[in-house]
Amino acid sequence: MADKNLDLILSGHTHGGQVVLANFGGINISFAGAVSKYISGLYESGKSKMYISRGIGSVALPIRFNCPPEITKITLV
Repeated sequence: MADKNLDLILSGHTHGGQVVLANFGGINISFAGAVSKYISGLYESGKSKMYISRGIGSVALPIRFNCPPEITKITLV
């Protein structure tokens, strides 16, 4: 994202991993965490920022563990 000189990227939700076994220092131990390090929250690279929401639902199994639902309100100034 920093290579493209973007100020802000708002990404769709990832369910935050949905079933998170543990979260150590920002490392998400979940199936999603095994695929990508970008699971939820704010990430920065240079002057670029990216926000990924956890969302409010679930996929496949109707369960969330160690991953509360999230509705994000972002105010641009």
